[in-house]
Amino acid sequence: MRAAALLRGVSILLGGVVIVCAYGIGITVWPSRPWVGLGAAACLVLNPQFVASHSGVSNDPLTNALFSLSLLGVLRLISSHSSWLRWAGLGIVAGLGLLTKQSALMIVPIGGLGALLSALEGHHPDRDGAQLLRGTGRAAAFGVVAILVGGGWYLTNSLFHGDPLGTRPHFDIQVPLPSFGIGAAWSTLQSSWAAFGWALITPPWWAYVPLIVTLALAVTAVVGAFLPHGSFRTETVIAKRAMGLLVMAFALNLVAFVRWATATGAPYGRLLFPTAGSVAVLVSWGLSQWRCAWARGAYVGLAVYAGLVALLLPWSHIRPAFRSPYQGAELPATATSTSGTGAGDVSFVGYALDAESLTTGNRLTADLYWRAEASSDQSGSDAALMLSAQLRGIDPTKRVADDTRWLGGTLYPSAYWRQGDVVAHRVTLQIPEWAPVPGLMWLDLKVIGEDGALLIYEPGGQDTLSLGPWRVRGAVEIPDTAIRVDARLGAGIELAAYDLATENDHLLIDLYWRAVGVTEGDATVFLHLLSATGDLVAQDDGLPAEGAYPTSWWLEGDVVRGRHVVSATGEGALVRVGMYISETGMRIPAFGPDGERLEGDAVSLYLPR
Repeated sequence: MRAAALLRGVSILLGGVVIVCAYGIGITVWPSRPWVGLGAAACLVLNPQFVASHSGVSNDPLTNALFSLSLLGVLRLISSHSSWLRWAGLGIVAGLGLLTKQSALMIVPIGGLGALLSALEGHHPDRDGAQLLRGTGRAAAFGVVAILVGGGWYLTNSLFHGDPLGTRPHFDIQVPLPSFGIGAAWSTLQSSWAAFGWALITPPWWAYVPLIVTLALAVTAVVGAFLPHGSFRTETVIAKRAMGLLVMAFALNLVAFVRWATATGAPYGRLLFPTAGSVAVLVSWGLSQWRCAWARGAYVGLAVYAGLVALLLPWSHIRPAFRSPYQGAELPATATSTSGTGAGDVSFVGYALDAESLTTGNRLTADLYWRAEASSDQSGSDAALMLSAQLRGIDPTKRVADDTRWLGGTLYPSAYWRQGDVVAHRVTLQIPEWAPVPGLMWLDLKVIGEDGALLIYEPGGQDTLSLGPWRVRGAVEIPDTAIRVDARLGAGIELAAYDLATENDHLLIDLYWRAVGVTEGDATVFLHLLSATGDLVAQDDGLPAEGAYPTSWWLEGDVVRGRHVVSATGEGALVRVGMYISETGMRIPAFGPDGERLEGDAVSLYLPR
């Protein structure tokens, strides 16, 4: 834990280096306008994704810091017309960047071009050759040193593997994007501001307001500045060159990113953070072009809003998502305990979930609690188990949603459990709009071993443990073609409508029931097809909604569709429908529109001729 905390502290310091470099670029290029540098620093400090990315442990913060230091160094050396020795010294920093990540290669052409520009002091025919030679020497000093420091890894990959960037193994196991379209562009923009983890933790729309407003103001101002009479023409030569290099840095980063995202299917905006400082400076410069009376107040309000978002998201989204699944040796008081069904060296000991108001479009979130019966070193296996959680209706072969990943998640997979540990495995399943509702649903749990085989639960000898059922509600529309009915069964059920169709000499009758109260017990529907003389031609008895939603679960307002199929012999003239309690066989009293009790407690449905 201490080592992890120390490394996270280093990442935070490296993020601070990027912020200081963004400020430094601003005051280097525009020394008389310090607010450009301050605005650039604020853009990074108030970016929740930037802060989160530089609070974890990875090579990204080091890459970003070295790239930012190199870029700041290029711009400072341009403005001071430094000698080749200083450019060679900057090449050491750039070379170290090359050792951290392939994206740092972008600094080599930027530094080379900056070295050339540093020697140009206007057009002088008698001195142009000397200036070009001096600039070429500086560029060579920078590039050669950078390659000597950081190029060995790329040379080794090229000679021994034929893959200088070392990306081929990664590309081979990824699922590429068909193309980098609008959806990928939006995912990139979203995850450059607030889409944490592997872009799976996304806040509501209001968290993105500062990003959209800031970009809209900055882009509008930048476009205006580059118009024929815009403010860009009044910038100094140094500023114009610096802005060109900043744009070049972002363009190179963007091209490499699109190639990477398309090949790997991972359009994560944090991969653009090597040039986060460049973008922040350009955005801040764009915002500085608004010299209206309202601008200062608007920027203060925008900064306050962004600051509140940045302070809130770690507590509202990041902390809950990355909470430790380790529970100690006891279940939480809020969990429902189970008998401790075992599967291999783990036992399922409890769960906690809120299933009171599930509807289509909502998420079912369940915390599943497991106990290690043996440590990984005692079990003889260091492979992590997988847990498959599948949400399904009455038919176990038709899944509605599923989630399969390491048991215990990536934060504490089962390969690291110690005997007696109680670990929470959180499952979040999106209930799709097409789910068969209203109806009952179960959560099936399957533990998968290292060889891909399902572990057997004991006692029971089954490979699936089912939790539930739970009620899932949703809107059922009665079609316009349906024939309306006004009949009531008992105090809690109405027959609202029915619809008819024929298929392969069978009559298909869809009955639409509406719950107007509570029904005690589960009822079975009986449907009798009668001839013109009242003789029984065919019948079909069955539970409403084919058994997927028993009447004892119905809530007021539910509309339930049930299909009944009988042979269409041509003799049928009348259908009589009703319900009886499944356990006793006693029919539920049926009433007509005026409250009169119907004969035989059955509703008559006439078939069109």
